[in-house]
Amino acid sequence: PPVVAGVPLGRRRADVERLLALRGATVLRRDDGATSYLGCPGGDPAAISCTLTFRRGRAAAVMEVLPGLGTARADLERWRARAAAIAAEVGRPAVVSCPAGGPGRGGEDCTATWSSPRLERVVGARRGGAGGGGDGLSVYIGAEYPPLDPGQDD
Repeated sequence: PPVVAGVPLGRRRADVERLLALRGATVLRRDDGATSYLGCPGGDPAAISCTLTFRRGRAAAVMEVLPGLGTARADLERWRARAAAIAAEVGRPAVVSCPAGGPGRGGEDCTATWSSPRLERVVGARRGGAGGGGDGLSVYIGAEYPPLDPGQDD
């Protein structure tokens, strides 16, 4: 399984949480299905949070949220830059979806997505999430390990 933002996907929850604790991760919140940290130790240093989602007792997804830059225009540029960087890393363009006016207040995000049988990556921008004030957006970077999709059998 892949490692994203320093998080070994597909591994048992206790092992992942122990590893992140050894690397100095600060837990913000923990519930039955997820643990949120004040950034991932191996992730983006600018991230204000890093949330791990667990399925069947294993790390299935990781999402980092970056602070807003203050304006929607600046945040959309950050989204584009992050998408371009991941496209260069992955070696192919993303499938992009974005409403004409940018992210809406009704939950329509701008997303750039790369999918494979082993890893799905997304860079998104949304209104009303964590991050700066003004008319800014939240930019998030996520990864999911498809073998642990919620609809699959054990």
